[in-house]
Amino acid sequence: MRDFLPRHPPDPARAGARRWPATIGGPPIRWPRPVDRVADGWWRLPSRLRVVAIVLVVALAAAGVVRRSGQSPWGPPVDVVVAAVDIEAGGRVTAESRTWPADLVPADALTSVAPDAVARRRVRAGEVLASGHVARDLDDLLRPGEVAVPLAQDLPDLPDDARVVLLGAGFDGTGRRLASGRLVARDDTWTWVAVPSAQAADLAAAIATGPVTVAVSPGPGVAG
Repeated sequence: MRDFLPRHPPDPARAGARRWPATIGGPPIRWPRPVDRVADGWWRLPSRLRVVAIVLVVALAAAGVVRRSGQSPWGPPVDVVVAAVDIEAGGRVTAESRTWPADLVPADALTSVAPDAVARRRVRAGEVLASGHVARDLDDLLRPGEVAVPLAQDLPDLPDDARVVLLGAGFDGTGRRLASGRLVARDDTWTWVAVPSAQAADLAAAIATGPVTVAVSPGPGVAG
């Protein structure tokens, strides 16, 4: 009959050491003592507790994967304000809060907008609002030596900071140039034009006595 006993007797020095199942064709694997103790504790647990522990570990790992997959490769989300609608230059700013990836947010992005804020230039809906887009109020849009004059008329769609020339009729019936300036703001009632303060008095008198024609002039607005 074939002998199934081991060819060599066990080593007495290792008789008390724990041995795990032998690898194919090799001696038993000897694990470090801490690992061996953990394994002993694991197998002493009731089977139900082992199942619960495995389920918890799998759930935590899955949650970590989902959380990492939901993060943008452009950084963690940060709070910003964006334009809620298309805003023309000088128009009242309508904003709403959003979260954007940090790496895509301008360095001067705003986190809030004052109630009276107006746009320095045209802003599209959904665009992140930065300090260069928003002025605190109408006065903040004016340059030194300028005043804002309201015109009760709609102007065509002009580029931001467009230069305009205001024309009116003289007392002799001939046309005359009243002022030159910049289109700075619009609202539901008025179109605001920034003109040099030295020309404001004559322009106001002309507006009070008759119609004023607005002509578009090439180049940036002037303040003097």
